[in-house]
Amino acid sequence: MAKKFNSSIILYHAFIPFESGFYSYTQSTKENLETENNLIKRLDKIKEGLLKKNKQLSVSIHVDRGPESIRLVEFCKKKKINLVVMGTTGASGLKEVIIGSFTADTMAKAPCPVLAVPKDCKFKIPKKITFASDYNKMIFYLSNFLLNGMTRLNLRYVFCI
Repeated sequence: MAKKFNSSIILYHAFIPFESGFYSYTQSTKENLETENNLIKRLDKIKEGLLKKNKQLSVSIHVDRGPESIRLVEFCKKKKINLVVMGTTGASGLKEVIIGSFTADTMAKAPCPVLAVPKDCKFKIPKKITFASDYNKMIFYLSNFLLNGMTRLNLRYVFCI
């Protein structure tokens, strides 16, 4: 999608830092730094794979500490993200079984559209798009986006890993 629409990609991951009264502050800090470095390495591998396929892509990495759904929504607002693309595996409850609880929560709170991608989904250009809305101001943004030339916009996508 990013190649098709001349957009930038941000590979994003948030994690809840480890804290315990049984560990020293130094040990907790060390473990959190190690977790962050491991996540950055993992995202770097994904970035390298994307850039091998298309060297012209603009791909960056961002790792946050804190509750995932809160940090992601804050990040999207701060960076004025146009679209969040995230995987989904399903969870409990009717809504969550279909799209996953974290994804459902993000869809409800994000300041931009969220594209949920099921596990093992293969990308292809859609021939039809179904657009669901609760008739808030987002409908005007999305309809303008869909009807007035997606290729003219320089979009910023966040891919949640």
